[in-house]
Amino acid sequence: GEEGARHGPSIMVGGTEDSWKRVEKVLTAISAKFKDEPCAAWLGTDGAGHFVKTIHNGIEYADMQMIAEIYGILRDGLGMGPKEIGAVFANWNKGRLNSYLIEITAKVLASDDPKTGKPVVDIILDRAGQKGTGKWSVIEAQQLGIPATAIEAAVAARVLSSIKDERLAAEKAYGNAGVTKISGDKDALLKDLELALFAGKIAAYAQGFAVMSGASKEFNWNLPMPTIARIWRAGCIIRSQMLDTMAEAFSKGGASTNLLMAPAFISLMQ
Repeated sequence: GEEGARHGPSIMVGGTEDSWKRVEKVLTAISAKFKDEPCAAWLGTDGAGHFVKTIHNGIEYADMQMIAEIYGILRDGLGMGPKEIGAVFANWNKGRLNSYLIEITAKVLASDDPKTGKPVVDIILDRAGQKGTGKWSVIEAQQLGIPATAIEAAVAARVLSSIKDERLAAEKAYGNAGVTKISGDKDALLKDLELALFAGKIAAYAQGFAVMSGASKEFNWNLPMPTIARIWRAGCIIRSQMLDTMAEAFSKGGASTNLLMAPAFISLMQ
């Protein structure tokens, strides 16, 4: 988007190493920078770069779906309005959930439509399309025999959202059960939801990295997992403060089988 155009994107390169050397200076110069470190790297031969970008998008699907579900709980379960929910996300973005998607969620929920004066989120049609990378992530995961359930569920949810006419027909036929309001300690629930989203985001990353690890072995790419985590720290939609911890976990070898088995993430998930 415009941020990538202005400040540079994260660039995931595949192909021959000789080809990379010919364009390395150009691509590192135009890439996003994280603390002056270019977010561009050669990741392997053939389509390694495209594959990593595809899985990046699959993780993004899962992340956005979890954010949407948390929003639904806050709106329907607690009866909170968009701006109040936006303030919750803005507060979460100051801590363990600090990431681009949480940041822009807070901004969107705080925004009003200039024509109607209504919250932007309330006038956007609840029908999402897709370009295919989420679906491809799921297909590759299944072909490799690697569970990527967060990504799979997110793709299914997006498909369901796209068939709005069928959803409306089903509601007419079966009725609307309505929503159940959640009672109890609101602050405690918000804390639980923050932790649930945090755990879900870690799981989504872990599943994505597991799929990349499986593909790396299948296609003899030798994907550099620490490097992938580092070049995602700026210039991409799933940038998150957790990526430094992920890069370190892969560098130490503790995440060789699965990111969730790295000591740092065992501690975080507990």
